[in-house]
Amino acid sequence: MPILIFSVSAAALTASVDLPPSIQSVVVPYEGRTEIQLCDPEIAGNFTFEVTNPPEHGTLSGTPPQLVYEPEKGFYGEDSFRVAVYSAETEEFLEEIFVEIVVLGPGSLVSPPVFVWNGDLTFSGPSFAVEETELEGKVKLEFYYFDLELRAKIEDSEFSSFKTTFRYNLELPFGETAVRIPITLTLDFDPTVPALDNWTARMRTSIMGYTLSYKFYFKGEEPEDSYGLFSVSSRSEGISFNIRAKFEGLTVRFSELDLTARGEAVDLGCSFCDFSWDMSLAFSKDEGFQNFCFTLSDLPFPCDVCGDVRLYASVKTTFTTESKDVSPSLRVSTGWIDGCLRPRISLQLPDEGFGLEGVELYGIEIKCEFAGEITGKFATSFDPERDSSVTGSRYFFEYWRFEGPVVGCCGDTGRWQFTFYFSRGNEHLFGFSKLKTLVIFPLFRGFTAHLGLELGLVDPDDLSKTWLLNFGWKGTF
Repeated sequence: MPILIFSVSAAALTASVDLPPSIQSVVVPYEGRTEIQLCDPEIAGNFTFEVTNPPEHGTLSGTPPQLVYEPEKGFYGEDSFRVAVYSAETEEFLEEIFVEIVVLGPGSLVSPPVFVWNGDLTFSGPSFAVEETELEGKVKLEFYYFDLELRAKIEDSEFSSFKTTFRYNLELPFGETAVRIPITLTLDFDPTVPALDNWTARMRTSIMGYTLSYKFYFKGEEPEDSYGLFSVSSRSEGISFNIRAKFEGLTVRFSELDLTARGEAVDLGCSFCDFSWDMSLAFSKDEGFQNFCFTLSDLPFPCDVCGDVRLYASVKTTFTTESKDVSPSLRVSTGWIDGCLRPRISLQLPDEGFGLEGVELYGIEIKCEFAGEITGKFATSFDPERDSSVTGSRYFFEYWRFEGPVVGCCGDTGRWQFTFYFSRGNEHLFGFSKLKTLVIFPLFRGFTAHLGLELGLVDPDDLSKTWLLNFGWKGTF
């Protein structure tokens, strides 16, 4: 049964963030196991993850972006898996992460060097002008006790970033076992000055089922923007949680706190009790309470006359200082289609005291999963002021999205996605304004090409642009 995962953090609501690294490499000791962090926990709430190609010679456990890889007994050599990354707000496909794994042989302490080469080029029409160019090169040396990574990036023909990352795996005795504490130091240089732009130090370990991590970020030119981030996570008896506390400045002043928990209902001996739940809470020192969200997912409806048709309900309730939203959804599952209907509802509460002044239906979403792993989604907004909360953009009130897998070489799977956007006041059929396409295709193991094309209202601030063409590659050698 699918489990809906919902996570909100204060930082995710107010700032745009970078995507997780699209190519990652991990070294695993012989007959050992390794934790894999697909992205920084500080931005994890902005995405949802789906493992599309599992590893061939090992198993994965945990919930993305925090995974644990364990190779088959006696195996050593190369392994890999792929993870699709989606927007947590709009469910739009964003990128694919390729994780390359090297399992060291008996007595081996070093793996071959890894070279990464990424490129991304964007052009606009009708003049075929160059919009953006980005080239990135990376080399990584991985040993059992430490790693060294060098990365250089060129953006729009300028040398924009040079970053070095050093990680040392400290092992300390703890009872009859040893506790492993990876310590990571990252230095990010600005070559245009040149000067050290920022540096980051991270520590993470697992003790008695709890994962503890600490991150300190120092801003070179603006030390007052420095901060520390401490988190604790664990999973026990079907319930997992993550608590993060953020401290700003160099004097360790409390700034933000957020909590995310998810799990499954306790087995009470009835089929109706088989559901999952999610909860998140965000609090800041300056603004106080920011948001609270609670979700019940996949509550089954008993139906004796439905045959092979199964019905499930989910309810997500979100409270912020400005709005109170309730999002119920109904999922219909059969042998050839899995569909979900989700009305977007806002509760109109009085400014003072308790009560209910009204209920507003401001949007609706319909999502269907067909045979062949093809997915379709329809979303529309009834309130112009809430268009961005439904479609992800204030310029569009509706979109139709279709996506599915692309069979590449070497058994790897890519993705395709087509999205049709509609805007208000447009004279075209149904207000059609933009077509956005994206195809990600694995050419060979560790090398993926992507091609994207947008037609129509590609830049509302510059109507002379009628199309955007983006293509690039991501490869590891």
